[in-house]
Amino acid sequence: ATALITLAMEAQNAKNYEVALETWEKISQTLPEIKVEASLGMAQALTSMEQGKKAIETLETILPKLDNLYIINVNSQIATIAENLGDAPRAITAYEAIIEFAGKFTMPVDQEKVEFWKARVAALKAQAPKS
Repeated sequence: ATALITLAMEAQNAKNYEVALETWEKISQTLPEIKVEASLGMAQALTSMEQGKKAIETLETILPKLDNLYIINVNSQIATIAENLGDAPRAITAYEAIIEFAGKFTMPVDQEKVEFWKARVAALKAQAPKS
């Protein structure tokens, strides 16, 4: 297991994204206990391969299973990728999910980050065509 993770990370660092993606997929299938981490790795490889839509789809498949701080991490990645793709509605949805979760979380979430996410939502909504 550790060898596969090392291989995936080394491939990613070497910009060998195809190998990284294949290895993260194998990890996801064989080690369900780290499926979230594997999905994050897959999304990173896909994004690096300029396959942002697939990266978002990969991350969205694990969202319903999350109930911890990964909700912020995964939604943050979705929002960033969506913004880079020009998909403002998807980015807004992800940022709003982060803000909602941060408000419910019992541990302190950095208030500056919450303000950043709120500002991103406001900026994206302001850019949206008026109907």
